[in-house]
Amino acid sequence: MRLGLISDIHADHRALLRALAILEDHGVDKVVCLGDLVEKGPDGERVVDTLHNHLVVCVRGNHDDNAVRRYHERDPADQEPRLGADAVAFLESLPHERAYCWEGVHVVLSHIAPGGGDEPVLPEQLPKRLKRALRGYDADLVLLGHTHRPMNVRHGPLQFVNPGSVAGTRLRDSHTCAIVELPSLAVEVVSLHDDSPVPLPPLR
Repeated sequence: MRLGLISDIHADHRALLRALAILEDHGVDKVVCLGDLVEKGPDGERVVDTLHNHLVVCVRGNHDDNAVRRYHERDPADQEPRLGADAVAFLESLPHERAYCWEGVHVVLSHIAPGGGDEPVLPEQLPKRLKRALRGYDADLVLLGHTHRPMNVRHGPLQFVNPGSVAGTRLRDSHTCAIVELPSLAVEVVSLHDDSPVPLPPLR
């Protein structure tokens, strides 16, 4: 099974379409989105519609939470483009975490960290609170977003993969997506600029 990974779209609809086209060309069987569908960009409504129409499995990110909150608060001073009721309802329907077993691999999807943690997982660092939380998880592979940094690392028995950000408008954006082979857990990160592989440090 080839699993396509996207995250941190941030209302960049053009980049989302590019990512979906690349993943289709790479023959993925399923696409998952690891949060932050909206905010920072102009096309949140179209991003939500596209993900919904493509049946992409999504989890909710912190910016998605912000968009829902702003919709209900209706602050007239808020300059962020306001989403419509249908888009907000879609975001509200998304869980912050999902768990699956695909090809015998136990997979957890979250945005920042499983268990509701707010400290990001980095290649060199696994937060102590997350280490404690993961003791109760039956997981082999944890898929995350949030940092905009592609990552494929192992912390103890768990493999953590982050596809980076689909968004490509800011300096910290990686403008990438990723593919994970199941059950081998082989990972490839792909640039949305030219469909070229993005090198990552060897998995240790």
